[in-house]
Amino acid sequence: PAVNFYSGSRIVKLPYVEKPEDLLTYLDRKKAKYFIVSEEMDEPFRQTYQSLLDETRSLPPRLHRKHVVQGKNKIILYEVQNA
Repeated sequence: PAVNFYSGSRIVKLPYVEKPEDLLTYLDRKKAKYFIVSEEMDEPFRQTYQSLLDETRSLPPRLHRKHVVQGKNKIILYEVQNA
């Protein structure tokens, strides 16, 4: 899924990562301010980002849930705060 938040936005694919710090490093390099995680993600991405779909788990620093869509499949929009 993709959402354009402002004119000039671009879509980048999330990488397979072992830990949240690696994701933050990647997002910083790409200068990403937002990303989306969905239950429809294919393997191995589903396992990688499964913890971000659980709203009861605490988040790594700098990640904030901005919006949750709970329809047929859960979709969560996250904001990445600058380092």
